[in-house]
Amino acid sequence: MFAALMANLPYDMFDPEGKCKTRLTLGGSFVSKFQKVEEITAGPGELLNLPANVGAWAARFNINSGRFNFDGEYANKMNDPTEVNNYIYKNGESLLFQASYSQKGLGVIMSAKRTDNMGYKSKRTETSNSLDINYLPALTRQHTYSLSAMYPYATQPNGEMALQGQINYKIKKGSKIGGKYGTDIAVNFSRITSIKRELAGNDTLLSQKGTKGYTSSFFAFGDELYFQDLNIEIQRKFNSKFKVLLSYVNLNYNIDVIEGHPGEPTVKAHVIIADMTYKFNQSNAIKVELQHLATKQDDGDWMQFMAEYTIAPKWFFTFADMYNYGNDDKDRQFHYPTLAMGYTQGSNRLSLTYGKQREGIVCVGGVCRTVPASNGLTLTLTSAF
Repeated sequence: MFAALMANLPYDMFDPEGKCKTRLTLGGSFVSKFQKVEEITAGPGELLNLPANVGAWAARFNINSGRFNFDGEYANKMNDPTEVNNYIYKNGESLLFQASYSQKGLGVIMSAKRTDNMGYKSKRTETSNSLDINYLPALTRQHTYSLSAMYPYATQPNGEMALQGQINYKIKKGSKIGGKYGTDIAVNFSRITSIKRELAGNDTLLSQKGTKGYTSSFFAFGDELYFQDLNIEIQRKFNSKFKVLLSYVNLNYNIDVIEGHPGEPTVKAHVIIADMTYKFNQSNAIKVELQHLATKQDDGDWMQFMAEYTIAPKWFFTFADMYNYGNDDKDRQFHYPTLAMGYTQGSNRLSLTYGKQREGIVCVGGVCRTVPASNGLTLTLTSAF
C-alpha cells in the first residue's frame, strides 16, 4: 500500500489576467509505500535489515516563453533493497530535462535523462514488469511500423544515461523541392548507455547484497551502449490523390541488457519503409506498405508487405505478410500472412483477423496495438464511452 501527496503551483495566481508572456508551473509529489518486512539473507546466518516504509519525492517545473519551452523533473527514492537491485542500500534518483523551440515550418526538441536505482515496486521480491509504483518512460522514438518497432527499448531502472533530439522541418509549398503541398522532414536520434559505477567505501564488489552498492558521478556516461536509434522520415503529397512516406532507421539494440539474454550479440539493424496512399475519391482509398529490415544478428532479415483498402468511414480490408528470410533455423516459422476486415459505426469498431501474427506492434485500419504471437481467428470489438 502507498499514499501520495501532489501539488502544483501555476503562474496564473501571480498573473490572473494572463498578460505575462512567460509562464511558469511548479509541481511536487511525495509517495510512500509500506510492506511487511520479510526475512531475506545476505549470506549464511545473516539477515538483512529491510525498511518497512520507503518514501519517494519529486519536484518538477515548466517554463514557456514565446517559441521556447523548458521542462524538467527530479525524483529521489529512499534506500529500497529489492530483488531488482540485489538488495543494496542506495538511494535512487532520476532527472529528466527537455527544451524545445518551434516556429512555422520548424520544430526542435532536445531531451536528456539520468536514471539510477529507480526500480520502485509495491513488492520487493517482484522482478517482472508488474507492480510498478513509478513510471519511467523510455527516451526514444515510439515507432508505429512493424519492423521499425521490432526492437523497442525499455528503461533500465537500475541505471541509464539517455539523450534524444528531434528536428521537424517543412520545405515550403510551391518551391521546387517542396512541391505544391510542401515536404515534411523529421530527423530523430536517441542514444542510451550505462551509468558509470565505482566501488562504495570498503566494498569489494559492485552492487553486492547488503551493501551501499556503488557510487556514481551524476553526469558521467558509462561505457556500455544499451540502445541507439537514428531515423529519418520524409513525407510528401504529390497531388490531391497520392502521398508517400519514406523512412530509414539505423539502430543498435543490446539484447543482453534489454531482454536479459547473456552472450547474445548486440543487434545492428537497418530498416527501410515506404508507405503509399492513393485516394480514388472521397470514400475509397488504397494504402500499400513495403518494409525491410536487414541484420546479421538475432533472427536475421525481415520483409513485410501490406495492402489496405478503405471505404470511408465504415469499412477496411487488409492483407499483410511478414517474411523472415534470413534465418537458418529450419523449424522456425518464416511467413506470417494475415487477412483482416473491419467495420466502424460511431465510437464502435468491430474487426475480424485471420492468420499468423508475430509478437509485436500490428497496425490495421489505422489503429496500432501491441499483440501476442498467435495463429488463428481473432474477433475484436472496441468501444469508446
